[in-house]
Amino acid sequence: MTGLPEPTQDLDRQRADLGTHGFCLVANPLDEPVRQRILDRLERQAAAEEAAGLAILDGPNQTVGNLVDKGEEFWDLLVHPVVDDLIGWLIGEQAILSSSLAKLVSRGGEPGMIHNDQGYLDLRVAEPLVANVMWMISEFSEANGGTQLVPGSHLVHREHGDPVDDDAWVSAAGPPGTAMVFDGRLTHRTGVNVTGRRRVGVLTYWCRPWIRQQENMVASLRDETVAAMPEAVKRRTGFEIYR
Repeated sequence: MTGLPEPTQDLDRQRADLGTHGFCLVANPLDEPVRQRILDRLERQAAAEEAAGLAILDGPNQTVGNLVDKGEEFWDLLVHPVVDDLIGWLIGEQAILSSSLAKLVSRGGEPGMIHNDQGYLDLRVAEPLVANVMWMISEFSEANGGTQLVPGSHLVHREHGDPVDDDAWVSAAGPPGTAMVFDGRLTHRTGVNVTGRRRVGVLTYWCRPWIRQQENMVASLRDETVAAMPEAVKRRTGFEIYR
């Protein structure tokens, strides 16, 4: 498929790609020291959860959830200009974080569930109410299980699990530090890693402020975490009165 999004720093191009394809690729939003700090913290946390018998596993793949409570390293992703420029543009400037988690995809897994992030709604809405950012903490490619997408599917109503022709899928690809922003109506799934290196991504999933968050952060975050959070991070996680 030709004409698909490529990593760019051109905001107009990013927004045009979101409108047409349902996703865009942001080039170099994370500088190398920030990316490395996130990767180091995430690898330590994943190893600790596995050692404690608390890891969320799907075959060889691991999910690390509730990242807001697991390190200040992840807070920068919540107040990054990408959120204002693209998430705010898609679903409003008062968008709040619904959940934040990491996917560590290793060799030998299965394709993820076919879904769209807005698919839990029990009514059809012809505009995005949720949106997502996949921060590519490692390189993403077709070979290492980069998120598979169906371009343009955000413009066609689809249910969870609706079959997709094999040739409709494309794999998100980009160097470490790239961000992929995608419309909550876009059909996607986790790809299959056939390499010997683990693929690492952090998802910050956003919703309009009147929608219930997946993670009730006001109730679930530790008191010491809330006390340390800057006001901008608190606002982005729901510690603010809507309008």
